[in-house]
Amino acid sequence: MNYYIIGIETSCDDTSLSLLKNDQVISCITISSEKKLAEFGGIIPEIASREHVKNIMISFNKMLDESKINISDVNLISYTSNPGLPTCLHIGKIFAKTLSWYLNVELMEIDHIHAHIFSPFINNSEKIEYPFISLIVSGGTTSLFKVSSPTKIEVLNSTSDDALGEAYDKIGRYLNLPYPGGPSIDEVFNENSITEKYRIPLATEPFSFSGIKSKIKKIIEQSEKVNQIELASNFQYWAITYLISKIEHYSRETKSKIISIGGGVSANKYFRNKISTSNNIYIFPEKKYSCDNAAMIAFLSFLQKNY
Repeated sequence: MNYYIIGIETSCDDTSLSLLKNDQVISCITISSEKKLAEFGGIIPEIASREHVKNIMISFNKMLDESKINISDVNLISYTSNPGLPTCLHIGKIFAKTLSWYLNVELMEIDHIHAHIFSPFINNSEKIEYPFISLIVSGGTTSLFKVSSPTKIEVLNSTSDDALGEAYDKIGRYLNLPYPGGPSIDEVFNENSITEKYRIPLATEPFSFSGIKSKIKKIIEQSEKVNQIELASNFQYWAITYLISKIEHYSRETKSKIISIGGGVSANKYFRNKISTSNNIYIFPEKKYSCDNAAMIAFLSFLQKNY
């Protein structure tokens, strides 16, 4: 029997709706407000919310057109309930509740971060082997998890201040690089331009990025001439080395060799290159599922319903 699921994602600056047939993606439509927000140098919750209001019906109609199914065939509505920007989450929640009421089908709340954890397995659920470790790095989250099931997820380590995505954005701004900072720094990164290898904190300590952010800012303020590529390369080398040291530590501690990577870092070219020689098995999402998307929301709801 076919089971159709609509997923709704509005946690930050991407308005996304997706339709799954069981665990397979039929359609995933995502409209980003990144260009609009770039005018302001980052996320402005009120503007992001307005963009969701404008884009949510557009995404919904495009999803229906692409999937070519009868809306009455849908069995479940799932949506991002947390974490995220409250006003943005609210828009997705109201849309999901209204759709659920109209269709008289079940409504399911999904944790946005937990959905990222399973994003590398979208359209490949048969590859999931428990337990595994997951690293999620995005604009608001930097955490490591031990995953024993779709409903049993334990935090191993998380940030005590900024998330790495925030640090990338802020350092990118200090260096006058385009927003968002992560892709921009990765683009100018040159391993031959690394001049200083900053101290890597102990793997057992909580993630922390406020120190490196302050250090780079101070260097820029005290420099007569800023070497953009050098500072960007020094920072990215430190950041990626730091992430890998954490992963390797907790892989040994938990005896888990499978590592799922979610969030924006999953698209980082230097990160992918550095872990290519690891003895662990790294699993990445398809590029279209690496950032915020509704397919991962619907996919996790399927896994939870069928576990």
